[in-house]
Amino acid sequence: MFGHTRGTAFDKAIENIFNNISEPIWKNEILFGNGNPFNDTCLEDNTLSIALPGFSKKDIKIDIDGDLLIVSSKVEEADETKFKKSFKRSFRLIKDVNVDTIKASMENGILYITFERKNVAKEIKIS
Repeated sequence: MFGHTRGTAFDKAIENIFNNISEPIWKNEILFGNGNPFNDTCLEDNTLSIALPGFSKKDIKIDIDGDLLIVSSKVEEADETKFKKSFKRSFRLIKDVNVDTIKASMENGILYITFERKNVAKEIKIS
């Protein structure tokens, strides 16, 4: 199907889609605190859950760099499995995430990152 000039319009459209991918989706940044762009992540009630089967908490590194939350792991090639490979995922923090409250835990292959939002709504008294 791929790499030949003959084929249906569907084959050509699929080939164009794959030829236009510049980076794997797991390397893309997403907004942390909004939406769910990946099947292995879930954002609910100020908790981001990431499925990481085969990993333990000692394998995972979490950093904050400016407005990015970076989750990564370096796995030696000899230790890689179907699910356990080196990765780096960046999540862009939305403005109302209070970075001082971000905490992480891991249970049964799921990384839970919890956060609180800044109090962005308040009443202003006129003096």
